[in-house]
Formats: sequence, C-alpha cells, structure tokens
Amino acid sequence: MTVSKKIKLLQMKYVKNENTQWLWKNWLPLGKLTLLAGPAGVGKTTLLMDIAATISNGGTLPFQSIYSNMCSVIIYSTEDDIETTLNPRLTACGANTSNIYYITGTLKKEDKVEYFDPTQDFKLIENCLIEDSNIKLIIIDPIVSVISGDMHKSNEVRKSLAIFVELAQKYNCAIVGITHFSKSNLPTTSPVDKIIGSQAFTAFARMVWIILVSNGKKILVRAKSNITRLKGALVYEIEDFIVDINIDTTRVKWTEYLDSDYDELLNYDSKENAIEKDSTISRAQLLILDYLSEEQVIESKKLEKFIIHTNNVSQSTYRRAIKLLKNESKIESIKKKEWFWRLITE
Repeated sequence: MTVSKKIKLLQMKYVKNENTQWLWKNWLPLGKLTLLAGPAGVGKTTLLMDIAATISNGGTLPFQSIYSNMCSVIIYSTEDDIETTLNPRLTACGANTSNIYYITGTLKKEDKVEYFDPTQDFKLIENCLIEDSNIKLIIIDPIVSVISGDMHKSNEVRKSLAIFVELAQKYNCAIVGITHFSKSNLPTTSPVDKIIGSQAFTAFARMVWIILVSNGKKILVRAKSNITRLKGALVYEIEDFIVDINIDTTRVKWTEYLDSDYDELLNYDSKENAIEKDSTISRAQLLILDYLSEEQVIESKKLEKFIIHTNNVSQSTYRRAIKLLKNESKIESIKKKEWFWRLITE
C-alpha cells in the first residue's frame, strides 16, 4: 500500500527556548489570544479603550513603571458606535488616534466600500499587518462575531479562532476578544462557566481576563493563564468625562492593586452576583478542559498527575471536578489497555 503522507517529527534538540513577549507585562501577551469576559455594565470596552490609548502613546500601563512601546491598534466593534462612543472614550483617555484604526468595511476596485463580514473577511487583516509591522494590538468586540457557525459547537469555534491564533503568532501581535456572561443566575455557576458559547473559547485563549464585582468594586483578574501566575488583581472605576466641550463620555480610573488571585477573590458575598465559594473546583475543571483540548485523549493517570502535582490541586478537588464534568457531559472515559479521558465533541 502506497502511503500518501507521513507524520513530520521535530527533534526537541533543535527547538530554541524563548521567553514570552508582553505588550502589558504578565497581562497581555504578544503572539497570543486573550479573552475579556464580564457581566453587562462593568465597562469592558471602556477598559480596553484605556489600554489601547496607553499603547498608542507608549505610556505606562496600569500599576507598571516601565513605558510600553508606542504601537498601533486595530479595533473592530459591532457593539458601539465609532463617533458617539468609541472615539470619545479614546479621546478622554488621551489616545494618539493617529495610531488607532477602525475596521469600517472592505475595499474592492475603484475604492468602493463594501460590508465587512467578520466571519469571512478577517483574514484580510494580514495585509494590514504586513504593511504596518507596528500593529501590536487587535481588539474584537464581541469575539463571537467572528465565529462562522454555531458558537456553542467546539469544532466550529476552534476552526474560526485558529485564524486569529495563527495571525497573532506569525506577526507577534496581541489579540483581545470581548465576550459576555450568560444570563444564568444559578448560584453554583462560576464566572468562567458563565462565559457564553462553547468551552473552546476559554480553552483556545492563552489568557482569560474576568471582571468581578465585589462590594461595588470592579476588579480585573486573570482567571486562566498558561504563561504566568494568576496573582494580582486590579480595581478600577468608570468615571464620567466631557470631551470637545459638550460630549459626555466615560473613561477608566485605576484605583487599587490587590495582592490576590482569582480563587481568593471569588470568595465574597454579593447580592448582585452569587458566586460559588468552592471556586477551586471551577479552576480544576477549567484546567482539565484546557488540557484535554490540547491532548484530545489522555490517560487517566497522566491527567490526574498533571492537574494535582503541576497545578497544586488536591486529589479530592480533582475527583469532584472530574465527576461534575462527566455529569455535565463535557468529558467521557474510555477503556483501552488503560482508562483514558477525552472531551465530548458537541
């Protein structure tokens, strides 16, 4: 039998170790996809306009002393109007708007502007990255707008997001997608589990930011990261501001750095947002799903060792997390010579 193709192997001795490069140290990695999620009304877009404004000027990002490089930013938004919302917010933050671009359509012959279809046309952004190597941040609001197909199906989400992961890696830029929480009010649902759509969104992103609300405070935390510790959270406020004499808008005011991590901050009581106390189980669930999304099928003993020893999860927490994921039909066990776990494709 003639074999038409074969597996290409790379000896690890030829692999050069590299440090992660950051646009915002320990928060916004270059060459990766980052997800920002939170409930309605917490200023997710306003927060990113502040980050974009700082980067456009080469300023200092929140609670850091080192100046960022002056970079260009591309924004695509179906949620907010450019003239009345996005640009006033950038102006309020003192953005260098000559370094910030909006996607308004596509151009064909004779410079005719046509509708921009995010599910089909985003691959054209590669031409922009080739023409301007200083573009280091792409903001997509909301990230679900780029999904071609059902956002609840892992395979379709992965296929759509793969384009952005490849672009980020190839051109060493950061891509941030904004998403929302589902309207579920169940008290046992953690913030990460509330992110709308398939779990492939959180599995595909290398960094996941979550906005929590505790005692009236808005707190930006890292709920998932494969490349840095989760320690440290940022408190901010949304304040009113007037630009161009008579245009009302808003901007972010960073107020406090908390030496806490995601799990610690989930342990609060809030009438508006009832969040489970045992957040370590949710973290274990996310780790399991993330690992299985990369490995496809993994031996049970190997998965248990990775979650417990590498990520400092107790055995009881691991077992409860596995049981919950199995009961929710997100994973299943299979028997070969040994027991294996795998994701259930939707």
